[in-house]
Amino acid sequence: MAKKIISNDVRATVAAKSAEAQNVSVAKSSSMHLRSIQQPNIKATNMSSSTKQRKNNNKSKETVSKEAEVVEQVAPTQRKVAKTQADVIKKTTKKKAVTSSADSTIAVHKTLHITFQIQFHTQYGQSLSILGNHPILGNNDIAHAVPMQYLHDGAWSIGISIPDAELLMEPIVYNYVLNNADGSVVYDWGTDKQIEPATIATSNLQVFDSWNHAGYTENAFYSVPFQQVLLKANHTPLTILPTAKATHLFKVKAPLLAKGQTLCLVGSSPALNKWNTQQPILLARKVDDVYFTCTLDLSDIDVPIAYKYGVYDVNKKEFVGYESSENRILLVGKQADTFTIVNDGFAVLPNHVWKGAGIAIPVFSLRSHQSLGVGEFADLPLLVDWCQKVGL
Repeated sequence: MAKKIISNDVRATVAAKSAEAQNVSVAKSSSMHLRSIQQPNIKATNMSSSTKQRKNNNKSKETVSKEAEVVEQVAPTQRKVAKTQADVIKKTTKKKAVTSSADSTIAVHKTLHITFQIQFHTQYGQSLSILGNHPILGNNDIAHAVPMQYLHDGAWSIGISIPDAELLMEPIVYNYVLNNADGSVVYDWGTDKQIEPATIATSNLQVFDSWNHAGYTENAFYSVPFQQVLLKANHTPLTILPTAKATHLFKVKAPLLAKGQTLCLVGSSPALNKWNTQQPILLARKVDDVYFTCTLDLSDIDVPIAYKYGVYDVNKKEFVGYESSENRILLVGKQADTFTIVNDGFAVLPNHVWKGAGIAIPVFSLRSHQSLGVGEFADLPLLVDWCQKVGL
């Protein structure tokens, strides 16, 4: 800006000297930011005209000099204001997380980077994808399922980023999909694979999942009749204090635990009490959840860690027994600004311990005074009432 003002002043000086040579007493001085002044014609000698012109030129130079000083003084101030505004924005976007009274933390304005990994042995020509109810995961449209990458030893992985994760108040429900060479697909069973981005306080989340085969016997016990009626009374409420600065969440299912029983976790790490069954890590399950869960702080623990789930009697306060499987192995410890979810699927426990009795009758064999004598669906409530009356 200062250079442009000086250029205007030079042009004004040249014009004034030309006017002086032709004995024209006109002087003009311009300034881009302040004003334009046109001097009137004056009949005077060449000496007086030159003197006045030099004074005007000196004033213009002083004006240019002052404006240049102002520019030099304002520029650092503007930079300082811009830096202050940037600092304010930066501080505003880095608000501290607000921890709720439950076991969740609401994060504020961040992009959540999620890495999904699952162990699944595929055959030649097969591949895995992930599908969910979020646009990044294909919005449950199989045509837009996200292909996963094969790592090693049956491990498949994919990373996604969810902007403004704190705004997702609803959980993301997802499934894994097996793509066969002939174009057919097989879905990972169930709708219980869920994550809640708004409850993750870190910028990174890694999820280690287990494939849920539709043919697993345990899946039958998560149907509505079992969950809402037949097994509902077996739920054992248990309050476990959340772990401070938890780095890992372990979750596992066991549908056939008896009343007064829960799952526990023991392992080779000091955080898992060195296989001490007298002091196992207890897991708890909410009424409306299918998973038993616990959180651990593994920030100072070396990996790999060998561990197992077991059954614990809450009333007797004693360890009942281990699951009947090989040791599970945790290969990933604490990572910077990362929370880890370990979904171990089903605890390997006996799945034939539930026994029940019922009645099977074809509808056409039902008879009532209000039916036509060949059985109607309207007679089913009468059958249910009779079963309840006789204790079935």
